[in-house]
This record gives sequence, C-alpha cells and structure tokens, in this order.
Amino acid sequence: MVCRMRFLCFVGFVSLAQTLCSIPAAGQSPLDQQLQAQYPPGAVLELRQKGVSGVNPECAALLVSTYKQDGQLHAASVLQKTAAAGFGCLFRAFPPGWKVNSQLVAALPRQGKVVFIVQECDACNGGGSVSYRARVEFQFQKGSLDATAVMNAVAQVFTVANPPASPPPPVSVPALGSVYVSSANSADRLQLSADHTFSLAEGGQAFSGTYTADGNKLTLHIVELQKDVDIVIDGATLLVNGEEVWVQPTS
Repeated sequence: MVCRMRFLCFVGFVSLAQTLCSIPAAGQSPLDQQLQAQYPPGAVLELRQKGVSGVNPECAALLVSTYKQDGQLHAASVLQKTAAAGFGCLFRAFPPGWKVNSQLVAALPRQGKVVFIVQECDACNGGGSVSYRARVEFQFQKGSLDATAVMNAVAQVFTVANPPASPPPPVSVPALGSVYVSSANSADRLQLSADHTFSLAEGGQAFSGTYTADGNKLTLHIVELQKDVDIVIDGATLLVNGEEVWVQPTS
C-alpha cells in the first residue's frame, strides 16, 4: 500500500508532518521514565561532540542532528539548512562544551529512535546566546530499543552539567489546543474535541477517530485506517514525525 499522507509516512527529509508516526500509545515506557529521570525537562546538559545546530526561537522548524549506529553524530544536511534558510530561519552550530537545557525527551520504539529537543542555556553560556533550539535523534533498530544501548549512545553526546547559580525556570506546558493547522499548508487541519474525538483533513482526505494525551505525547486512533499514530506535543505546537510544525491558528 502506498502511503500518500504526510501524517502517516516518512519522506527522506524529516519534516514537521512527520511526528504523527511516533511515540508509544500506552503511556510512558520504562525507557521513557529512565530517560526523563536522567535528563528531566530543564536539566542543564553539556554537548560532548560537534554536529548540533540550532535555529532561532521564531523558526517554525528544527534542524536535526543524528547519532547513528556507526557511533558518530551527523550534522543536519545541507538540504535541511537550505529549507530553514528559505523560511527565513537563522541557525548556527553549537560547539562542544556548549550548554543547553533539555526541553523534551521521547523514546520512539516503532521508529527505532530517541529524540531530544534542547535549547541554549543562556545563563550557563555567559548570557550572550539567544536561546537557539535544536533536535538530536539517536537511531537504532526499528521495533525495539535496548535501554543500555540507548543510555550509552546518549552519553556520547550529552552529559549532565552543573546547573547555573540561578536554576532555569520550570518548563511551562500549555494546555492542548482544540485546533491545529500545518505550518506548511493551512488547509491541513486537526480538530480535537472535548469528548476525545477528532477530525483530520490532510492531503485532501478526511479522517476521524479518538485521541489520548499523556504528558508530551498525543496519540490519534484513526478509524478509517485502523491505525494509531503518535505526535510529540512541544509547548503550543505539535511536531509530526520530525520537524513539521502544526500550530494553533490565531483566528
């Protein structure tokens, strides 16, 4: 079966339509709990390798650096940077030793990934940075994630640093909105109802079903496809299979 929907399939370049095939539907896994205990929201992390690039806070997408099974951290591709520049985004490389705050950590066993979203720790870096954000993905075999292998891989890229004199403010998680539209195509629309049903218009097709939300994970149970798809809730936006951003409309 050919997958035609951006919500439901991968394309070679990770876009913000690509976080609907993600996170486990049934709450936090033991690996999720272990990761969030080690790297909780707001924790100060220090980069151990080069290869991470951040974008300015106004940018609607994130550059993706990938730690692969070859043991190397691969920087965001030229294609990603070209796309970011086309949207007017600013970006720059984070050097080894740069300190960032953990914003979101998620294990995606079905995709064989662990995802970190981090933001520059201005206070830790001398106050000269402007809170650029970045996404780092750790790739493993699809279908399952070995906790030891995951923790060892993450430790090659991040180490927990001493916090600054003034601890970072707690991360505020806005309430889940009722309507989201794709930042790439405003005709693509997701409506979430209070009775936990949803309607989705995407790619000229209509879908419906029920949804559940647990922390930073939103799962859609799509009736027409008999399929669950998972989304990362990143503050007031939804991240679909990577970096395609779905936002709450202003009017």
